[in-house]
Amino acid sequence: MKQLFRLVVSTDRTDYVVTNDMHQNPTAETPQVCAIRWKIEPMHREVKQVTGLEPLMCGSLFGARRGEM
Repeated sequence: MKQLFRLVVSTDRTDYVVTNDMHQNPTAETPQVCAIRWKIEPMHREVKQVTGLEPLMCGSLFGARRGEM
């Protein structure tokens, strides 16, 4: 099950957020949670690019495999 939130950021911008966290509050918590999650994404991308791990994909908690090139 998923939830879809429409966040009006400004008069020119509306963001849509999909989450599987059924306890997330669409009015108060969603902008803060998304901001934290977004900080993680660029850091994760940079770590993978700098260390050469970019082609690796995690299929499970215990293993990684090379993705299709």
